[in-house]
Amino acid sequence: MNKYSFISITLGAMLLTACGGGGGSEGSSPVSAPSGSSQTSTTTTTAPPTTTPQVPEEEGAGALLIDTDFTLSVDVTVSLDINPVVEQGSCLTVCSYDPQYDRVNRQACIFRGPIGDDGVREDVVLAHMDTELVAEIWQTVENYQPAQYRWSYEPSSVEQKFIVR
Repeated sequence: MNKYSFISITLGAMLLTACGGGGGSEGSSPVSAPSGSSQTSTTTTTAPPTTTPQVPEEEGAGALLIDTDFTLSVDVTVSLDINPVVEQGSCLTVCSYDPQYDRVNRQACIFRGPIGDDGVREDVVLAHMDTELVAEIWQTVENYQPAQYRWSYEPSSVEQKFIVR
């Protein structure tokens, strides 16, 4: 056997071993060459039969069962029922409250208007339940600081109401 054949056979065997070949005796039948010949042995393997797993008709989000009453919406409707004892010409602003900085965000008000004889009864829609609100009642008195009332989402309530009396 010459030097080049030996190197070729050795490299071929290493390549087969590195690629996962030449290992099992299950389902393989070695074929050997007659002695004295320079042929290499080859192995024939039969692959195990592949079975297709049973996959449900729908996968992922399509397999979820969602109640028909569930709208996938995070909007929250808050009923404002504000009827304080105030002077004629008083105004109401309902704005978001930022608890991190303990301040009213007057750039994000959801209601601004006068307080009538019957107060203010209005439904407002919030984008999500994490919004906290502050109602400020402004009166037309000089150097008046507005009265503030806070509201936050109540998970135990079916209806969300912001009531000031």
